[in-house]
Amino acid sequence: MTFSHRDSGTPEPLWRDALAERGPAPLAFAQSVLAEADHLLVVAAHPDDETLGASGALALASAAGLSTTVLVATSGEASHPDSPTHPAESLGHLREDETATAVSALAPDAELLFTRFPDGRLAELISPLADDIERMLRPGARTVLLCPWAGDGHPDHSAAARATAIVAARRGLTVLAYPIWLWHWARPDDGTVPWDDLTALALPAEVVEAKRGALREHRSQVEPLSDAPGDEVLLDAPMLAHFERDAEYFVTVRVPSRATGASGTGVGTPADTGVGTPASGIAPGLRAVRSPAAASRGAADPSDPTPPDDDPVPELDVVGSALAAARAAAASDHFDGVHQSASDPWGFESRWYEERKRGILLATLPERRVRRTLEVGCSTGVLSRELAARTSEAFLGLDISSVALDRARARNADLAHARFERAFVPEEWPEERFDLVVISEIGYYLDDHELERLVDRSIASTRASVSRPDDRGGLVVCCHWRHPVEGRLFSGDRVHDAFRVRRELELLAHHLEEDFVLDVFEHPRPGASGASGAAGPAGHARSVAAREGIV
Repeated sequence: MTFSHRDSGTPEPLWRDALAERGPAPLAFAQSVLAEADHLLVVAAHPDDETLGASGALALASAAGLSTTVLVATSGEASHPDSPTHPAESLGHLREDETATAVSALAPDAELLFTRFPDGRLAELISPLADDIERMLRPGARTVLLCPWAGDGHPDHSAAARATAIVAARRGLTVLAYPIWLWHWARPDDGTVPWDDLTALALPAEVVEAKRGALREHRSQVEPLSDAPGDEVLLDAPMLAHFERDAEYFVTVRVPSRATGASGTGVGTPADTGVGTPASGIAPGLRAVRSPAAASRGAADPSDPTPPDDDPVPELDVVGSALAAARAAAASDHFDGVHQSASDPWGFESRWYEERKRGILLATLPERRVRRTLEVGCSTGVLSRELAARTSEAFLGLDISSVALDRARARNADLAHARFERAFVPEEWPEERFDLVVISEIGYYLDDHELERLVDRSIASTRASVSRPDDRGGLVVCCHWRHPVEGRLFSGDRVHDAFRVRRELELLAHHLEEDFVLDVFEHPRPGASGASGAAGPAGHARSVAAREGIV
């Protein structure tokens, strides 16, 4: 399908009549699939796609108390390639500002991110785009994904749809796709119109009006940039009429199962080696925007091609750091809510299962006492207290929940050598070296990259000191639930596999039950024969029996 925005499109009255006759009856928000969600994540290929196709759903989700995220894959810097007044970079900044203003008017608490991939080249970047989308999922939340329709006739829209489908297949999520250019180039009797898969969301009059106002904020698209050739309007009144309806229409996406679509190639994604900054593009990197801050700035002026020097909107030019910051905020909100809802949400203090598991973990430690201990995911500090009792110099507990940390500090207030700090692991990590690192029930909340980094950091924190010949290095202890849990990407077994395959670690002790797996790792000893535990010349270094003269 090829088309031009300059073509005379299908008049909206034709669509209005056809939708009334053949389209689905619009559902109220409470009846729609969105009513079953905690988090709405809207993926857009370009600035304004989210406003055209899904801003009504975004506004309703925000008003209903759902957490909302908008991820825009490009900055739309190629919308006016022949503009004599707006170079691509300044146009991209302008379109980002317009989107920030529009989104803040519809969903004041929404998180808005621009991944700044090159406009027009998303087909080359499906895999990294999918990774960025997946990083925006919120731990424990029931997420619904909205994205451009793959059949929309625009290659960037198709690429964004495919990237979203990869994430949905990995996580088993619901996807609804919004058409944009379909309403322009297709006619109601075309075989390409997905009538059987359409669903509709009814928009109250006030939301329709808010959407119209948000569309007007995209001034670089709905008004000429200037009177010069190359600065013509892109979205004229006939095109905008398709998005002033009292309902938004979505295509229900049939997502492949994990067996056929969990990897990028499973749903037809091309191999990708990354793309640098295009010659006429916006600088790469991710811009994270808090919509209320953007709203306070007012609308940008499309007649001025120069980005403001005193831009108060925070920008992060490293993609991962901004996404991690957004995920950290989401994780903190989620787990704070869990701990606010119950004083002991996982039964650490009441369940024999938890008490017994703690006892087994403590019994597997070959040292009666260590000097320095790090507990990753300390929660309310129940296990922390017992670990700290076996730590002589310094104990550090990390968690993402401030509520949990307050309880941990109160529980262990009499232990002067114990401290508790908030951290989003593995992005945030202490610089100290430890004799013992305990990682319990957090690994399955991470994605592949984060899990690998967690392993790296654990190894680095326990590596032997080159200045101390007698230093064997510290221990890494992992303990995880083995049963599947909704919203978690990995099982406990998968987490432990990531540690076991590392040559820098040797398995010292392994405990496996139907419910949980526990592993104790050490750094390889000179002369030891490997993970089997057979002793070489220094093979009794961790043997408790040898130290006590039994063997």
